[in-house]
Amino acid sequence: LPVPGGNLPFDVLYDEPTRLYWLASNRIVDSMSRPDRLPDARRGLPAHERHGIELHVSRNLVDWSFAGLVADGAPGNHVLHSPALAIRGPDLCILCQAGDEACRNPMESNLITARVIPGFRELIAPPAPTAPRQA
Repeated sequence: LPVPGGNLPFDVLYDEPTRLYWLASNRIVDSMSRPDRLPDARRGLPAHERHGIELHVSRNLVDWSFAGLVADGAPGNHVLHSPALAIRGPDLCILCQAGDEACRNPMESNLITARVIPGFRELIAPPAPTAPRQA
C-alpha cells in the first residue's frame, strides 16, 4: 500500500479514542529529480529526503490526510529521519534521529530529537454527520 514517505523508516500508531491511525514519516518534496543532478548533501534515490518529518492521519491505513509538518531541517548535512510515535495523555510525542553539521555525511546521525504536539487530536476535523440511508 502507498504510505506517505514510506520509502524510508516511518512509524504508525493507532489512537483508540479517535479510532485513527497516525503516521510520522519523512517529508518528500523532490522525488522527481534526476539522481545525477542531486547535490552532494543528498545521496541515494531522489525520494530519500531526510530533511523533514510530516504527520498524516488515516481511518483505514489506505487513505492518508496531511495533519501537519512536525519538523523541518536545515540544508546541508542537517538531517531528520526514522521517527517514532507515542501518545502521552492528550499529547503526541515524536522522537527522531537527527544529524547536524558535525556529521560527516547526510546518512549519519549524531542526535536524537524530541517533539511534542500538545492536544494533537485537535488537528483533525470532527467527522461529518452521516445522513440516514433511504430505502
